[in-house]
Amino acid sequence: MWVRLKLVNFQNHGKLTVPFGPGVTTLVGKTGAGKSAVVRALRWVCFNRPSGNSMVAHGAGTAMVSLVTATAKVVRKKGPGANVYALDGNKLVAFGADVPDLVADALSVGPASFQRQHDPLFWIALPPAELTKKFNELTGMADAVRVKAALTSKDKKLAAEGRVLEESVKELRRLLVAGKKFAPLIAANRRAIETGEVAAKMALSFARLSKLSKEASGTKESLKSAVALSDGLSAVRRAGESLIAVERTIAGVEKLVRDAQVVPAWVGPWLEAFAAWAAERDLSAFAYARRGLLEYLLDDTTKEYKAWRTAKRNLSGVADELAGLTPTCPACGSPMPSPS
Repeated sequence: MWVRLKLVNFQNHGKLTVPFGPGVTTLVGKTGAGKSAVVRALRWVCFNRPSGNSMVAHGAGTAMVSLVTATAKVVRKKGPGANVYALDGNKLVAFGADVPDLVADALSVGPASFQRQHDPLFWIALPPAELTKKFNELTGMADAVRVKAALTSKDKKLAAEGRVLEESVKELRRLLVAGKKFAPLIAANRRAIETGEVAAKMALSFARLSKLSKEASGTKESLKSAVALSDGLSAVRRAGESLIAVERTIAGVEKLVRDAQVVPAWVGPWLEAFAAWAAERDLSAFAYARRGLLEYLLDDTTKEYKAWRTAKRNLSGVADELAGLTPTCPACGSPMPSPS
């Protein structure tokens, strides 16, 4: 309930106080007396309209409107260096072109609370839609109407999405029913893929088997050669030992000849024997060199023999692995005979 309105330097009012009675308050006066200015002062303090400084009386510095209600006192000041609201003595600033929330809650009025001079007859001349809108604003139902409209729009959107989803489900079911016809083909394709993988493993195993077989054959031939070389080396070693004994004997004879410093008749045959011995010594040196080469070849052949034995064991493991595989036919899925 409004109690009192006070205007200071507001348009053509230097200072005016308007008390409000318990019923209807009526302003009576001649044209230009400022009746409409009082209504504008009420709208200015309630809605902060109009903006600017047009409400300040000519020649005055600041305009002020004070509205006292049964529960609060609201003061609005505007002028150079002053643009404030005050609620029960507490100054409010930085509200822009709006009304501070505390003031709006204290006054609790809206545009529907005012009927200006040239507006249509209050609610009587309004069309039904506009009348409903004004009534909702006055009773605070406007927010509820906006929420209802938003919920209705969302409900329609969800209903449309539900219909689309229902059609998608129907199409999915149709595709599932049609897909059952291809189940045998899909299973056969899966078996074909699995069979192809087994065949690839078998081909790889056969390739490894062939390689190991070739390596084993070559190692076997090398082993035969190694045995023959070993026998030859033993013979060369025995011959070498004999040559060493001969060399020692001839060396002793040579020393005896040098020590004697004479050449008896029997020395001639010995000299010939000595020359033969020198030739045999050269052959012995060659035999020793050949012996070293043969020992190297024998060692290398021994390594090849060990590699052959390892390959043989690996070959046996591959054979066991191939024996455990049971390939199936890509077409019918039945077991296939093992390769011979």
